[in-house]
Amino acid sequence: MTDVQATWQRGRVVATEPAADGIRRIEIETDLAVRAEPGSHVDVRIGREIKDVRSYSIADASPDGRRLTLGIHLSPTSRGGSSHMHSLTAGDDVELTTPLQNFPLRVGAQRYVLLAGGVGITAIAATAATLRRVGADYTLVFAAR
Repeated sequence: MTDVQATWQRGRVVATEPAADGIRRIEIETDLAVRAEPGSHVDVRIGREIKDVRSYSIADASPDGRRLTLGIHLSPTSRGGSSHMHSLTAGDDVELTTPLQNFPLRVGAQRYVLLAGGVGITAIAATAATLRRVGADYTLVFAAR
């Protein structure tokens, strides 16, 4: 795993909507314009009194680095993160990092195999979209309950 340095910033929720059963699509406009590479995630501070941190994969991002979209599954065993994120509405402020990358995509291989399980598809989908865009040969394997 690569060491990543977190830069914290403010963001504002600009839209939320159901994306699928139990999954909320949350679009956030950020203070800092930082491009999100495929497979990136952000850390988000949640909670009112006790500030806890949760990591969420970026499902989509604007090319200018000012907006990002998260897909959040409402976990029945949530410790507070997913329920907090599902409670957000347009206009709410959030504290989050700029996009972090622990597993960068290296374009140039002859072939790729992308493997995702459950909610892990969020990060892998962005990677697959990039590989599709550059015309790379890849296979996507996804498993879920």
